[in-house]
Amino acid sequence: MIRQRITIHNPSASHDGLITHMDKSSFQLNAPPEGFYVEKRIIVPKSHPFPLIELLRVQVKANEAVDGNPLFNFPTTQGTAFYVEPSSEYTSDQQKDLIEQSQALVEQFTHSINGTQWIGALKTIYLYNETVDPELMQNIDRITPGTKLLVDDFSILDIFVSKGGMVLKQVYHTNEPLSFETDPAISTEVGLFLVDPAVSTPDDLVLSGLRVLLNQDEDEENYHKTMFHFKPRHRHLDDFPVESTITENGLHPILSTKFKNGIPKPSDDDIQECKLYYHLNLARSLIFDKYQSVPEGARLVVQNGKTELEAPVYKVHEWGNEILFEFDDFNSSSIDFTLHSRYQAPDQSESITIASNPKPEVFVACSISEDHLLDYSPLDNKAPIGGNYELYFTNDTVFYHFPHLNEGLIDVKVPHGTSDFALVNTITTIAVAAGLYIVLASLLKSALGRGKITKEKKDQ
Repeated sequence: MIRQRITIHNPSASHDGLITHMDKSSFQLNAPPEGFYVEKRIIVPKSHPFPLIELLRVQVKANEAVDGNPLFNFPTTQGTAFYVEPSSEYTSDQQKDLIEQSQALVEQFTHSINGTQWIGALKTIYLYNETVDPELMQNIDRITPGTKLLVDDFSILDIFVSKGGMVLKQVYHTNEPLSFETDPAISTEVGLFLVDPAVSTPDDLVLSGLRVLLNQDEDEENYHKTMFHFKPRHRHLDDFPVESTITENGLHPILSTKFKNGIPKPSDDDIQECKLYYHLNLARSLIFDKYQSVPEGARLVVQNGKTELEAPVYKVHEWGNEILFEFDDFNSSSIDFTLHSRYQAPDQSESITIASNPKPEVFVACSISEDHLLDYSPLDNKAPIGGNYELYFTNDTVFYHFPHLNEGLIDVKVPHGTSDFALVNTITTIAVAAGLYIVLASLLKSALGRGKITKEKKDQ
């Protein structure tokens, strides 16, 4: 049987007047003026048949509508990310087989990628694309035939596939009424909660509300008032926004991230040591030179992907690069990151290529005391693989996020030639032929000159 847990965050101060109907077969609500934030968690008893794959995680961020929500935090960059962890059966000489099996598993969800795009990331292989493939949702609906469990207009989609089954999570914001009905093929639990500001702190959120269990036996109570508290792994610096912009500079554009109100020092009771971090996925048309482009005050701690600087974009198969910088003491008003553009294929119709790139993720990461309490949260989304930058931190780490003022992707203009390949090849052939002619003519002239001198010596 499919099981789903639906958690509804009511951002208003009260639940009064929201519930319009509730019994053992139905639960209906009207949204407050602020709307609802909803997380669906669906467990499907569907395993995968690929022996070299232990885990697959697919993380999709379609928009930023739920960024900053205190309950639902999925550290992922806008677009789609795929992570595969090899099984214990995998050996290094089976890399080609692992890629083929990963590709076959991913194609159950989307056909928009190919097997040459993967890069390594710690113990996983990783693939990122800045777009969201609409085919993804269509294929997920086919996984659960007969019922549509997920919504089409969402912000976050997180898919976790193991040999034991599949977990789907989806987060979205809505101002529409919500209605949940009994389905004999699905076990459903719905929770409605708000954050109690009177007793909550940034490192200890207290939720109050109720849980409704559908598909319960007639003689069992299906309504339960509920209060619980948890320690959030991800916290938000709402009063300290940042803004990322591109300054055009030929083949070396500068990505600047400005701190509008400075950089605060977290002061929650559980905090120990803290550092500032900067994480970025770089599109294939852009590249980072670790010998010239490290921002002032930064230390490079992660660089994954193809690092060959001179390779043109049409010779690079991997999706791009993943970068993580660490700052010990940083008190500047901005982080300025000089990028390098790969040479593009010539195009007669345009003199530039637009490379769409996600914004950097800027955050403060802190070690904490009593980190075991993080695992007790039913809303924690840390997993053995994936999680964007979360993959590179230990379990005792919490994250403080700077909200971005600008939404969406950042467009980088990459200049390139306007001739086509045929013309370039023709000019190259003519230039090579002309050069060869000059060399041969020089050699012939030199040989004839030596021959004339020899003849004159003999005549003497």
